[in-house]
Amino acid sequence: MIAAHPEVTFTYDLVQAERFGTLSERVWHRLRKRALVGLLRSAGVVPGRDTLLDIGTNSGPLLLHLGARGYRICGVDLNPELVRKGREYLREAGLDPATLMLGNANRLEFADGSLDCVLMIDLLEHCVEEEALVAEASRVLRKGGHAIVAVPCPWHPIWHPWLKKILSGRSAADIDSHPDRFKTGRDLARLFASFRRVRGGLRVGGAWIVGVFEKR
Repeated sequence: MIAAHPEVTFTYDLVQAERFGTLSERVWHRLRKRALVGLLRSAGVVPGRDTLLDIGTNSGPLLLHLGARGYRICGVDLNPELVRKGREYLREAGLDPATLMLGNANRLEFADGSLDCVLMIDLLEHCVEEEALVAEASRVLRKGGHAIVAVPCPWHPIWHPWLKKILSGRSAADIDSHPDRFKTGRDLARLFASFRRVRGGLRVGGAWIVGVFEKR
C-alpha cells in the first residue's frame, strides 16, 4: 500500500524551498536546475519532442522548470500531499496538473519502452530497493533512451547532517529521520551496468555525482 511506505512521511516541499527557503537552498536549487538542463542537452533530449519522466518528483519543481521551457515532462511521487501541492503549482503556472501523478516508482504506470528519458534526481540515496527502481526505469525506457541520475557526493561537507541542519530550512527531526544512503560513481556504474554510460562525474561545485546512461 502506498500509505505504508516510509517516504510518505517526507513532506518537505521543494518548490517552497527553492522559492522561499534559506539563501543556501535557493542558490542550490538554481544551480541544480542549470546543471540538469546541461545534462539533458548532453543526452540529446529535445524540448517538445522527447517524453521525460521525473521519478520522485516531490511537489514538481523540475516539472515547473522544464515544462516552462517546452519539455514534455511528467512526474510521479509517492506522497499524496506533495502531489496535491504540486498540481496546484502546475495549475498556477498554466501547466497541466495531470502530468504529476501519485504512484510507486517500482510499479510505474507506463508501457514498456514508452519514454525517451527518465530523471532520477536526488532519489537513489533515499531508496532501499534501488535495483528494482532501476529495472523499472529501464522497462519504461525505449532502446536508446536515457536515464539521467544525480546523487549527493558522500565526501562533500554540505551533506553532513549537522551542516544540513544549519543551511537548510528542514527541521532537525526531518533530516535525522530521512538519512542519505550515499552512493558513489562506482555504485551508479554498477546499478546501470546494462546501460551505456554517456557522461559522468561531479557537478555543482563537486556536491553532485551525476551520470547520463543510454539504454542499449
